[in-house]
Amino acid sequence: MSDAAPLLVAWERLTTALMTDTRRFTASFRPNLTHYINQHLLDGLVLLSSLEFQPAVDRLARLRRLDEHLAALKVLVRQAHAQEAMSHAQYDRHQSALAEAGRMLGGWRRHLEGRG
Repeated sequence: MSDAAPLLVAWERLTTALMTDTRRFTASFRPNLTHYINQHLLDGLVLLSSLEFQPAVDRLARLRRLDEHLAALKVLVRQAHAQEAMSHAQYDRHQSALAEAGRMLGGWRRHLEGRG
C-alpha cells in the first residue's frame, strides 16, 4: 500500500464533506469563498493521488505544497465561519478533519526528512 493512502483517504473524506457544505453557502459566498476552498481541496487531492508515482526526492517538495494548501484551507474555513456561511458544528468538524490531515502530513514529512 502507498504511503499516501491514509492521508489520501482522510483528504477525500474532507473534500467530500467540505464541498457538500460549501454547496450550501449563500449566493454571495459561492462565487468567491467556495471557489477558493474547493480549489485548494481539489489541488490537494490531485497532488496526493500522484505522490506514489513521484521519485522519492520530489515527494518532500510536493508535501510542502500540500502543507500550503492545508494552511490556506484552515484560513478559508475560519473565514467561512466568521462570515456565518458555516455553522459552529460544521466549523468544528472541518477544523478537526484539517487538524487530523495536518498531523498525518507532518508525520510523513518528518519521516522523509529523517527526523521521524
